[in-house]
Amino acid sequence: MYKVQKTRSESLRLMAALSLAAALNAQTTFGTIRGRAVDGSGAAIPGVRVTVKNASTGIAKTVTSDESGAYEVGYLQPGAYAVAAEKTGFKQFQAKDIPLSANAVVLAEVRLQVGEVTESVTVSGESPVITTESAQLSQAKTQQQYLDAPVIARDNFYNVFSMIPGTQPIDFAYEQSFAGGRSNAADHTVDGISMNSVLFSAVMGPVNPSLEFIQEVNVQLSGNPAEFGSPGQATIVTRGGANQFHGSAIWYYNTAGMNARAFFSPARPFAVTNDYGFNVSGPVFRNRTFYSGAFEGYKYRTAATPNYNLPSRSLRAGDFSKLRDNAGRPVTIQDPLAGGAFPGSVIPASRLNATAVKIQDRFYPQPNFGDAESVAGNYRDTIKQGSGRDNLDVRIDHQVSAKNALFARLGAARVPTAPLENLPTIGFRIQRRQGRSALISDTHIFRPSLINEFRLGVARNYNPRQGPIHGPDIVKELGLTNLSPNLPAVNAMPVFAITGFQTISQIAYNTPAEMNYQLQDNISLIRGRHTLKMGTAIAHHYGYGAIYTVSPTNAYGNVQFSGNYTNNAYGDFLLGIPRPASVTVSGFVRDHSTNTDVALFLQDDIKVSRRLSVNVGLRYEYNPPHREQEDRRASFDPWTGRLVVPNEQARKQISSAFLAGNLAPIITADQAGWPERLVRSDKNNFGPRLGLAYKLTSDNKTVARAAYGIFYIPYRYGM
Repeated sequence: MYKVQKTRSESLRLMAALSLAAALNAQTTFGTIRGRAVDGSGAAIPGVRVTVKNASTGIAKTVTSDESGAYEVGYLQPGAYAVAAEKTGFKQFQAKDIPLSANAVVLAEVRLQVGEVTESVTVSGESPVITTESAQLSQAKTQQQYLDAPVIARDNFYNVFSMIPGTQPIDFAYEQSFAGGRSNAADHTVDGISMNSVLFSAVMGPVNPSLEFIQEVNVQLSGNPAEFGSPGQATIVTRGGANQFHGSAIWYYNTAGMNARAFFSPARPFAVTNDYGFNVSGPVFRNRTFYSGAFEGYKYRTAATPNYNLPSRSLRAGDFSKLRDNAGRPVTIQDPLAGGAFPGSVIPASRLNATAVKIQDRFYPQPNFGDAESVAGNYRDTIKQGSGRDNLDVRIDHQVSAKNALFARLGAARVPTAPLENLPTIGFRIQRRQGRSALISDTHIFRPSLINEFRLGVARNYNPRQGPIHGPDIVKELGLTNLSPNLPAVNAMPVFAITGFQTISQIAYNTPAEMNYQLQDNISLIRGRHTLKMGTAIAHHYGYGAIYTVSPTNAYGNVQFSGNYTNNAYGDFLLGIPRPASVTVSGFVRDHSTNTDVALFLQDDIKVSRRLSVNVGLRYEYNPPHREQEDRRASFDPWTGRLVVPNEQARKQISSAFLAGNLAPIITADQAGWPERLVRSDKNNFGPRLGLAYKLTSDNKTVARAAYGIFYIPYRYGM
């Protein structure tokens, strides 16, 4: 029989040549099959030849049991396996249909019977219920389980986690909490490469593969050993090819007529979903080279149902005589120039600000709902809007020799989003988020007890967004003045905020982008009851000059009307008297932020007895603060009241307007006794780990676990 136990996700990583060691949540996606060869009485049999074979690819690995009868075969791709064993004087042993998940250890006991080698004994496995020899609390779900579930999870890949107990989505669509932890205390990897976004402190959602391309998702909720940098871990494994050709095509269609009406809705809301795609996989050369690929397109059309507070026809003309306050009393409109109230609370047409009237006519549609003089919820509409997603993934697996295997993967995703901006007169947002990822992994077997894994990967996240209105054009159309003569020529507009009414604005222009380069090297050494693992991982994060620390939209101003002058915010607006109003005249620079994280770990899995398993380890992380390439950073020292900049070059880049204000003394980091990055790097981030798993019963159905560890949350962009 066999049992599955989840264990540390990566095999040892050791790269002595990499003196830069860095803090990254490095890990492998492979699994391990181990066990003991025994006779009918339970006595150990050394020297048994054990072969573990992948049922899909036909690739096999062979080892020999040691003096205690123990054997172990690691660095196996997730999938179904067969275990065969033979030794002179015993019948052949075969165990079939053994499922192996990422980061899992399957215990497959080889029980030999006396007889001729030409005879054989075959057993079939059963799916294990619990893990038996690991302190980790984890759960794996296969692609088929997701496809069979009555849940539509394709619009957001991370919806798949909703099927795993202990996971919970947080604020953003791509953030998850594992076992009640913070979202930034979890790492998400695809084939061992982290997809965490340093720029957004979330996950690079579009970088993840299509549901058609995954093989399984393994979530480790707690008890992670030293090879993991985070308390929580999500491991996504993509599908490789096999000796048989496989292919499928999908099309999911959903519309409002297929859905139930919400209890309080008068009708079913407009919604149309089209999800289509295909996947193919097969051999290039049988038992040696395999390919797999998938494409999926997702198109989602919904209806925005705006419910706005807009000025009534009377207010648009300056007539406030019919306006009432919350108590039903007439509202008196004050004349801030002449003093007293406007006669009849009507602002004369000659006093209406021409620019305000242009803004009103350009952006505020006429009310279409409720009482003619009401200004609350007096505009309602149904406006169709859409979003989508396209994924393309390709993978190649190649068995170079019996001792060397590699695989490479490319992934690309595009997520166009066009929701309605604040008003239908403004239009729809322009946002086309993109993700790219690539990796190559090489596994080399020096001998059955000494294995090395090398992995190199990159992930790119690009999320440009802007409104539909072009800045210089709207300034000219409205006749706005007193703005900078060198306005950024981007899609932007001023913000007009009138208390009690719908704000006139569109999303701020920005083009955030980041590249994460990752290098990992692991080595594992098996010695009797010990499985030693060592490793290093280096991650270089680069925000390549695409994010504005101050959006160019700010150059167009933010104008607010709150009723300070006329006793009504809309009255202030019609007179063109804002309070407050602001505009940014400089600082529209693209940020080039970089940092390099390094991690080292050493751990030992010890099989103390047939019931007790112990994991001990130590992890070291170096996570320096980010540095802006041109040192355009500053920090305020509250103890001295001074502004600290990295160096003299940074001082020269400070805005002359800020210098003219003489708001605070400015000194360099060297003068302040600070490091040039303005934050001291913490160099003592040692994280010890200890895990215990004890089988309380011999039937492997009851296990007691305990784990202890210290984890560090890394610096993110902006910290």
